[in-house]
Amino acid sequence: KYKAWLDGYRYKNRPPFSGVFKPVNGGDPFVIISNHAYPGGNEKADEHRKIQGKFYRELVAKMLKDKTYPNTIFLVGDLNGSPGRSPHTTIQPKNEKMLLHLVKKPDSKGTVTHGSSDIDHIYASNLAWSRVSDKISHVIRPEHYNESDTKFEQICSDHLPVFVDVALNKKWFILYNA
Repeated sequence: KYKAWLDGYRYKNRPPFSGVFKPVNGGDPFVIISNHAYPGGNEKADEHRKIQGKFYRELVAKMLKDKTYPNTIFLVGDLNGSPGRSPHTTIQPKNEKMLLHLVKKPDSKGTVTHGSSDIDHIYASNLAWSRVSDKISHVIRPEHYNESDTKFEQICSDHLPVFVDVALNKKWFILYNA
């Protein structure tokens, strides 16, 4: 079941998409919400990302209340902002009830060519968070495949894929965000 979330989304492009997935060999279904937030650089873009982050949070809350969706939800994608900046600040505000957990990375290197750009992230709902194996996400880098940066970018774009190990019904699955 796949869906583009356009109702209530105030922009004409970059809406979040979701899909419900069920492991092939049994286990609990889960939801992936894929997003691509506006790029930064000015106040207008920052305001767009804040609004998008709030929309993502409200979408997860809506899905958690709607019993047709599993409570294991992952929000993944290019947020075009580092933790502590928008849209992170509206996805999980500090003073709000914990709805989404940022699955932290061991370092902030996030792209092949720019090095320190930390914009691709995975958030997990409370139930999903309980199933993330080591509470960190992992980044796949060119050196893991003995590839040059140029060759790796041809395969994965300039973003480094991010993944988490997830236990669904005593089996481990890997969730990728690239």
